[in-house]
Amino acid sequence: MEKDVFYQLVDALCKEKTERSDMEADRLIKKYATKEILNHQQSQSKETCLIAACRANRVTVVKAIIAKRPDLDLAENLLK
Repeated sequence: MEKDVFYQLVDALCKEKTERSDMEADRLIKKYATKEILNHQQSQSKETCLIAACRANRVTVVKAIIAKRPDLDLAENLLK
């Protein structure tokens, strides 16, 4: 799956803020997310999926992303 497309899907699901969207994001993360995809910074905002999930307060999605062990330094550097 193309990295920006993956980011956009997860971001859109996080913005829905429903249990169903959290479950769908979790499914996508488990099925398609590699470290490379999760560490990818979206081309416009430079955010990662983890930052998008954090900003939307989607704890279930954040936990699913962290379970895949992305580079947390990327998120920390962008949030400074």
